Amino acid sequence: MGLGCRFRRAVVTAIMNLFLFFWSLITLWGILLYLRYRWRKMEEEEQAMYEMVKKIIAVVQDHYKEWERNLERYPYVGIFHVRDSLIPPQSR
Repeated sequence: MGLGCRFRRAVVTAIMNLFLFFWSLITLWGILLYLRYRWRKMEEEEQAMYEMVKKIIAVVQDHYKEWERNLERYPYVGIFHVRDSLIPPQSR
């Protein structure tokens, strides 16, 4: 094989290796960004769940306090009533 052909093959091989390296680097970076997005989204959903639990507990406690003052008929409150009082109809 001639010197020019060897040189051309070496340049093409080097360029292909660099292309593959940068392509894999970009792919890994994209995967990292996606994972960070998913982790952040999961944390937000978990926080929203905890906030909803706090609201539910507050509604149940308020209902019980009203029952102690004889403003309510029963000491318990239904699940659907709590849901309906916390979540707007269009979000259910």
